[in-house]
Amino acid sequence: MSKVVKLDDKAVFNKIKSGMRSTSSLPESNVQQMNVWFNYFKANGAIKVPRSKTDISWVGKNHDKIHKYLLDTYKPPKYKYSTLRFHLEALANILLAIDKNKYKEITRPMWNKALEHQKTIDEQRKENKLTPTEIQNFVCFQDIERARDEYHVKWLQKPKNKLLNMYHLILAMNTYIPPMRLNIVGMEIWTGKKEPPSNVKTNYLWKKSDGKYVIVINHDKIENKRQEHAEKKGYDYKRQMFDIDKEISGVTQGKRLQNILNESLKYYKRDFVLAGVRTNGAPMGKTSYDKALETIFKPAGKKPTQNLLRKSYVNHWYKSGLDYGTLEKIATRMRHSIGIAMLSYMKVNIKCNKPQITQDILPEKIDIKPPKAKTDYFQPAEYAKKYRKLNAEKLKVQRQDNYKKNSTKILAKKVLWNLNHDTVSTPRPTTVDKYKLKYNAKYKMWESDLFN
Repeated sequence: MSKVVKLDDKAVFNKIKSGMRSTSSLPESNVQQMNVWFNYFKANGAIKVPRSKTDISWVGKNHDKIHKYLLDTYKPPKYKYSTLRFHLEALANILLAIDKNKYKEITRPMWNKALEHQKTIDEQRKENKLTPTEIQNFVCFQDIERARDEYHVKWLQKPKNKLLNMYHLILAMNTYIPPMRLNIVGMEIWTGKKEPPSNVKTNYLWKKSDGKYVIVINHDKIENKRQEHAEKKGYDYKRQMFDIDKEISGVTQGKRLQNILNESLKYYKRDFVLAGVRTNGAPMGKTSYDKALETIFKPAGKKPTQNLLRKSYVNHWYKSGLDYGTLEKIATRMRHSIGIAMLSYMKVNIKCNKPQITQDILPEKIDIKPPKAKTDYFQPAEYAKKYRKLNAEKLKVQRQDNYKKNSTKILAKKVLWNLNHDTVSTPRPTTVDKYKLKYNAKYKMWESDLFN
């Protein structure tokens, strides 16, 4: 068995947190992989899994069966070498989190197999070629843009159609600005005056009071490494935030994307950037996101992944003759370095001279006729002003009646406004009881049960 730094370097091994019983302290990627095993064994009954997915003790009790399942299932070439590596590392990490001393040597073959696969991955990277599966599902960037424009036309015709809204937004987020990893899956919309919280794993799209949007990254596969690097180098760690309207000259169209986001939220009010179509605003999951990409490019027989969209973006712009400074800005927004982009994303066996999605495959564009010029416009403000003047006494009586019937709710709204706009910091206990107030820690704001 080869040396494993995580096990054999005493300083590194001592830093491993152990004695865990739940998923709360595990990296999100490890939790996602464990959920795959959980669902598999729950379905076939080979292992008795607990009721709660947050309980990780079952992994320790059944590590041998899980290990065998991973080796038997995620075999190349059906799966990429990286897939098995990620699953093995997740299993090893979870076992060490449960009891690092007990499972130290049990995880060693897992780390060694993962290292073996990493060497294969590195060799493939040196060749700078897409795998056969990637070639089959690769979509050139201009064809992603074309699909985006086609879905935009469809959505314009049916603006209340949630599916067209979400599919177009997925394509817009991956073309008008540099595409990230799967950060937008589960990303929440934040509308507070202050920055979104940083002590959580949630990523945010912050709509500031001036109407501008900012992408706030709290968690992804590199965030822990960024934090560790900052601590090692002795400088203050800061999470990354990207102003969508801060353009990379000649590359991005962030201002256009901001307008699209406004329209998207106008017709589908929700708390997440991407929400399910049939789930009443619940966040779109990774499976649904992958299915969306499959559906969008199904006419061309493609099933691209988010990683392939990123490769398409890099190959398009890195071969466009951009200067080093511009490429560096793109790399920063994609949360990697130019070196990683050149090593892992640039490929020599990509041919994008001709569009892969032909005009007869995608639906024909719909010509939208401009509306006829109108001169006699209805003026709602003017109408309201005249109505209030003519019906002043009537409206006064209505307001008084409304106040008598709903005075508690009316006053509750005033109290909530003052609390949520920092006019009042802390309500009195009597006020809390009278207006049934409670603090929503998730959204950092006060609410009232009177309106439930």
